[in-house]
Amino acid sequence: AGRAGRRPGISPFVLTYCRNLPHDQYFFNNHEFLVSGKVNSPAIVLENKKIALRHFNAVVLSEFFKAFQEIFNNYNNKEYIKDPICKNLFEENSPFGDYISPSDYLCNTWLKSKWDYFKNHILEIFKDRNIEASFFENLIDKYVDFFSNDEKYGLISLQNNYKENINYYHQERDSFDTKNKKEQDDYNYFSALIKQTEEEILISHLSSRGFLPSYAFPTDVVPLKILSNNKSHEGVDLTRELGRAISEYAPNSQIIANSRLYTSGALHKFPKQEFRIYNYFICNGCKEFFINQDRDKVINFKMSHENCSTDKQNETIKAIYPKWGFAVTRDKKGENIRINTKRKAKSDVSDLFINQEENENITEQKNLKIFSKISINLKYMNGYNMYRINTNKYNICVDCGLSLPIQKGRKISSHKTPYGYDCKNNNEKKDINLLSIFDTDIVRLTVENDLLPLSNNFTKPQKITFLLSFLYTILESISRVMEIERKDIDGLYKLNDKQNVAELILIDSVSGGAGHVARLMGKGKEDSEELIQRILIEAKKITDCKSCNENTACYSCLFHYRNQKSQHLLQRGTVLNWLNKIGLTEKK
Repeated sequence: AGRAGRRPGISPFVLTYCRNLPHDQYFFNNHEFLVSGKVNSPAIVLENKKIALRHFNAVVLSEFFKAFQEIFNNYNNKEYIKDPICKNLFEENSPFGDYISPSDYLCNTWLKSKWDYFKNHILEIFKDRNIEASFFENLIDKYVDFFSNDEKYGLISLQNNYKENINYYHQERDSFDTKNKKEQDDYNYFSALIKQTEEEILISHLSSRGFLPSYAFPTDVVPLKILSNNKSHEGVDLTRELGRAISEYAPNSQIIANSRLYTSGALHKFPKQEFRIYNYFICNGCKEFFINQDRDKVINFKMSHENCSTDKQNETIKAIYPKWGFAVTRDKKGENIRINTKRKAKSDVSDLFINQEENENITEQKNLKIFSKISINLKYMNGYNMYRINTNKYNICVDCGLSLPIQKGRKISSHKTPYGYDCKNNNEKKDINLLSIFDTDIVRLTVENDLLPLSNNFTKPQKITFLLSFLYTILESISRVMEIERKDIDGLYKLNDKQNVAELILIDSVSGGAGHVARLMGKGKEDSEELIQRILIEAKKITDCKSCNENTACYSCLFHYRNQKSQHLLQRGTVLNWLNKIGLTEKK
């Protein structure tokens, strides 16, 4: 039992606290699996475009650092080398002549001049990895442009973002008179922000923004900035994957950090930065989802669905993409945590959507015969855009990012920015949602039409109940069979009500994809048919839960924090009855 178990002549024990979640409850009820049985080898899927490109970037940046060691080697007491900082790469440096910065020289001249060498060098490093050469060749063809100019991960984009931050801090700092004691604190505050931004460790900065491999998920993260002068938050790193942050860091949410309670009050941004605002529509009949920045395109899509439902169609809705994270306003210093301190109950839960108009670039598909009688079709797609939306409504000033109160009849009025100064434009967007966009791997799973209980004598609510219960059963089963965290996978269902056809859309819930759902296609060197069989057998065990009534579900079987909004609809018995009906048989 850990290190204590290595000592002779003692009887160590391990105490484990089990939460009220399916994973914990499963091992509480099957504790022998923790200390016996076979541990499967971890599976790594190498055919992942985003991860491969990050490793390419690491090779190029490493060579660049070696070529200009005098720039990037910071010495402490002329003896110990310190890690490069952001300032070394993104700010003007004399050996590069007319170029704005080393990163500008790297992107516009150095990489292009060395490209023939790198092209061969990268292929040499990554060949013989049981991956088709065409996979790397396709990436390399567009690599130089990706390295520099990719809107999200390109080095020039990261440099521009760094400079926007630095320029804003300098502009604000220089507006204060240091001879005035009242303004000295403001001057010092922005001076500290400049130093903090300039001296951030470069490798950490690039890894957290998805330019370099980080060897940890998630990588698509945003911060909760604490803007107060109070030093109690120094060293506190509040970052979250954006899909979680739109709920956990949404305005008015409360967060505990370093024994203090903070309340989020804004979407973080600087004056010259502009939020991306999207419009979306969900058909009330077929539930198709369409999203676009162009509102006219969304309205046209809505009009094409006017005859899709006997009910009145939904309206188009606005959603904002909080690219730069969230903020605790400067006037909120946080409260000390004391006995009986309570945090507001959270009600913000994000929903997962797939865009109807996305280009379905099917990488691979398989038709499987499970137990010689169940036909299952799998379609695999890599680099597919998915959307999470916090559907709660907020009033946001898109000029400064401040969250404003929601009151009927309230007129737009002047307000302070999150930094505590007068907002110049007061550009408020009312009743707007929060949006996360991430590209990942997906597998679309379809069971033979007449096998699922979706016949015409089922009402629509009954079909939805079955499909939701089936979806969360399969997700829970995958996490157990593949021995992966349940939070690392997610999904949704799609139902063509007129044809009684349904499919499950299974995704890696981290940006770029961790390779989990790709294993269903055999990319983890497992046999797809055997893997699906094991998943269905485990699904039967999950739905045969002894802790709840079959007309509901619980945290020992299907409940998870990601499905809180639909837990009242889940019925494990509907799935168990179907699994019994198709006659699953476990191999001995």
